[in-house]
Amino acid sequence: MPTVRLLALVGVLSCGGKRSPHPAPGPRLTGELEAELAAVQAAPLDAIGNGGKSTLPYVLRRGDKLALAGPDGVARLLNESADARLPRAARLAMLQILGYSTDGGADAALIQALNAPVLRPLAAYLLGRARRWGYPERPRDRHAILRALRPHLEDATTYDDPWRASDPVTTGDLALAAFVAVAGPARFVETGVSESIGLGMPHFDAPLRAALVRACKAVDVDAVPRSPIP
Repeated sequence: MPTVRLLALVGVLSCGGKRSPHPAPGPRLTGELEAELAAVQAAPLDAIGNGGKSTLPYVLRRGDKLALAGPDGVARLLNESADARLPRAARLAMLQILGYSTDGGADAALIQALNAPVLRPLAAYLLGRARRWGYPERPRDRHAILRALRPHLEDATTYDDPWRASDPVTTGDLALAAFVAVAGPARFVETGVSESIGLGMPHFDAPLRAALVRACKAVDVDAVPRSPIP
């Protein structure tokens, strides 16, 4: 994904997701993709479904073509997710589609989304899901992902998931699960976590959370193979 498109949104997202007075416009997509984008934003709760398993809490009902739209699709989805004028669920739906993107720039976009508190929990979860069951393959940089997740491992805020209203999750738990998944669960066997960590919504008790925080902080990111992700 062209770096300039991401840099144009760094200031927006780092200010809690609020738009600057003159935000950089996202790229114009084809008529078909613009229509799909509008349909998702009009009914975001219907656009994302339940995968029917605890290890696949989300599936796309709409947005598949946007997920395959390449760098322009990634840039447009990130731009829309940063738009504070949109309802929260619509902004999160943009991230859900980014999570299913096959473009190599999708992770960089999700990393930028971590800067916005309203987007951070879902962005963290999705960074731990690519190349794993139910989600597509795409080129990834483990070092960049791990460094981006590390500052959020102890985020005690709660993610009120619009698609799973009865299942609030701690943002830090989502970041922890994603960090472990990306670094490789085998590195954390002493904590007792399984290979499936990060597939579903994590709910760690206090002792396990503390153990995972210590273990994640101890990881030498440079010693982790940059790719591929296990």
